[in-house]
Amino acid sequence: MRWVRFATPPLLATALYWPALQLPFFWDDVGNFNFLAGKGLGEIWTSAAGFAYYRPLGFSIWWLAQRISGAPHAVALHALNIFALAGCGWLLGALAMRWLGTATQIGGQAGWAALVAAALLTASPFAALVVPLVASLFHLLVTLLALLGALALLEYRRSAHTVWAIAAVLCIGLAPFAHESGVAVGLALLCLLGWQRVPAKSAASSRAWAQRADPALLAGIAANALFPLLWLMVPKMRADNTLPLRPAGELLRNAIFFLQGLTYPLQPFVLPLKAWSGWDEKLLVSIVGGAALLLAGWLCARAGTLRYALAAAGFSAAAALPSIITLPELYVVVSPRLLVFPAVGAALLWALTVAALAQRMPWPRSAVLALLALLLFMPVRYVWSRVQLHVRALAPVAQLVQALRAAPGARHLLVNPVMWLALDRQIYPIVHDGVVVLPEYHSPADLIALNSGAPVQLDGVNFPLVATEPLHHYYDVWGDELSWEAMAERVRQYDRVWLMLYGDGPLQVVEAGQVLKAAPRTAPLAMFGGGAVRLLSAQAVRSGSLLNLELVWQAQQPATAEIFVHGLDCAGKMLGQADGAALARMFPLWLWQAGEAVRDVRQIQLADAPDNGCTQIAVGLFDPASGARLPAVDAAGRALADDRYIIRVP
Repeated sequence: MRWVRFATPPLLATALYWPALQLPFFWDDVGNFNFLAGKGLGEIWTSAAGFAYYRPLGFSIWWLAQRISGAPHAVALHALNIFALAGCGWLLGALAMRWLGTATQIGGQAGWAALVAAALLTASPFAALVVPLVASLFHLLVTLLALLGALALLEYRRSAHTVWAIAAVLCIGLAPFAHESGVAVGLALLCLLGWQRVPAKSAASSRAWAQRADPALLAGIAANALFPLLWLMVPKMRADNTLPLRPAGELLRNAIFFLQGLTYPLQPFVLPLKAWSGWDEKLLVSIVGGAALLLAGWLCARAGTLRYALAAAGFSAAAALPSIITLPELYVVVSPRLLVFPAVGAALLWALTVAALAQRMPWPRSAVLALLALLLFMPVRYVWSRVQLHVRALAPVAQLVQALRAAPGARHLLVNPVMWLALDRQIYPIVHDGVVVLPEYHSPADLIALNSGAPVQLDGVNFPLVATEPLHHYYDVWGDELSWEAMAERVRQYDRVWLMLYGDGPLQVVEAGQVLKAAPRTAPLAMFGGGAVRLLSAQAVRSGSLLNLELVWQAQQPATAEIFVHGLDCAGKMLGQADGAALARMFPLWLWQAGEAVRDVRQIQLADAPDNGCTQIAVGLFDPASGARLPAVDAAGRALADDRYIIRVP
């Protein structure tokens, strides 16, 4: 059993999160590593100027990693997050084994309950947006320190060796330096472990509670209490450097959010109940959460472990307290990462519930495994879907890094960069769990520079007139929204124009082309509409079922015509098309200036591969009002068949 319990967290964490190793830096990684750039270790601990929070412990780890590797290394830092999650699961298993080992009611089931707790914490659904984000190491660190502090306290109580007391105080005292919620670590451990200290029979009942807390725990609580004073003194980039308390209504709503985290195994029932009843979501979370707690309490009371269950719930409540009383509701509901530290109590509570329920069954050990599998089904499904969502949302980052490295001196424009991507179906209520790729307070250049390791010339704009809509995702676009005329002015300023495409698979970035500074001095391949528009060059390459096409157009005057581009087999059968204005439909001919030339990049997805492998492309212009094609002639003025120019694909 010991080896199973030891191996479960790393194996489960790796199975759930290995795709995160391929992810780039994103979201708050940009601000964090920009803040870290050029700073010494002492400066990290004495000032947070330029950053909104004071979290020097996590920054110190990244600082050390950069000294080893020379630069932020995404793969290594993502691996660190996975390792930290596995460490949390392993430590909770060890803690639960020792903590529950004192419960005579559990007896030989302590090892099985510890296995359940370790697995539940490792597969916590609300870590799904934490582990893939390097910047969320703070939440894993504070959880690790809380668990290390708890184990050190238990060892100190067993052995009375001072070194364990010092270790416990250090872990508890350092926790707020990992994340502000760490100020509650001492209180959370008091809820979890304080009652285990049995007072002397002669002790007055009024002093019993204090006697159950050993000096190391009290010293840790005192260290936590001093942290807010230090936090207020340290320079930070905040307009309001205070600790504001939220109004009563907001406190209640924040508490309901954390109740959902404590009772997450039953919370997936809320959304179907809402669809059926039409009741308020927060009301249903409260009802389902209350019912879940009553069920867990009843089962644990029947098994004689109610005191342990209350201690686990108390840990979760204490861990959530700083966020409940100080953070705005609008921040809390978009931050499921806040549920990671309180998840320790939730995992212990449901491990106790599983053990209590299994004891009432004919084969307790088999029942534990079956109940664990049942409890893990929805969280594992949720975590995997959100990890894959990260993979889809962040796929364009690697494409952009490669593209900009190929043209380092060019100025690039990215149209419709993704700011946020989410699935259209929730599993847990009150959780806004989309992937923030590029927040509004950073730029595309910041994001790509961090991932490429060098400054880049990249701007972004929001041009919804060419946006695509996926069926099963929601998304938001970064940048100022532009009109046709404003867009035409912008594309003229850049050497390369790129468009982000949205779908239900990985997001893509495709090159659209550029407005040339000067038209090539070559004879036209074809002329359309009496010479109003000329095709100056055409190159096509086939890659499997994809035709990549690069056209150079020149307009002698603005025109209302549209461009058609058809992929054909050599018998003339239509295989695919890429009709529309130049630059991925962003630069229609009626906006062109006289003599302006455009390099127009398109792709045609072939529906069927021709048997003989022979493909060709027909291009031309047509009147969008009537559908009639504009007359087309070659360079010598001879009429082209079907008013189209044929490009042979090698």
